[in-house]
Amino acid sequence: MYLNSGPNMIRWLPVMLHTPAHSQLAGPLTYLSEQALAAGTLVRVPLGQRELLGVVWDAATDPGADSFDAERLRPISAPLEAIAPLSLAWRQLVTFAANYYQRSIGEVALAALPPQLRDLNTLQLARRRFDPTSIFLWITLLIDSFQGLKSLENQGP
Repeated sequence: MYLNSGPNMIRWLPVMLHTPAHSQLAGPLTYLSEQALAAGTLVRVPLGQRELLGVVWDAATDPGADSFDAERLRPISAPLEAIAPLSLAWRQLVTFAANYYQRSIGEVALAALPPQLRDLNTLQLARRRFDPTSIFLWITLLIDSFQGLKSLENQGP
């Protein structure tokens, strides 16, 4: 839904976060944005006292005036613009996997991303001069993840 008209429209965006499937927060949470963000865009959003990584799941929506208090909606902290939006095919695969394994979509979506990416904020991402077409960074992130797992395996019980 658009709260006002013109170039500074405020949009309601459904954002998936890493939340347990059987909690009251399992579906998309609605956040405000002055920017038109494509579905699949990674964003940093406030949740309680924390700021988490989320994925804009669909285009701007109108959840209905009676479904919640619009005054309590919080704005998106920052989109991670250096990373291209995740494709529709990727989101469909995540939805399928979440339904199959009976997990929340946000839980599966965020678990599918490299752990280092989940912890980056906009400033850190800019400092790294991230190039979304660079396969080298993705390989580096995956190698770091595997090395972390290897070190945990070597520690033993």
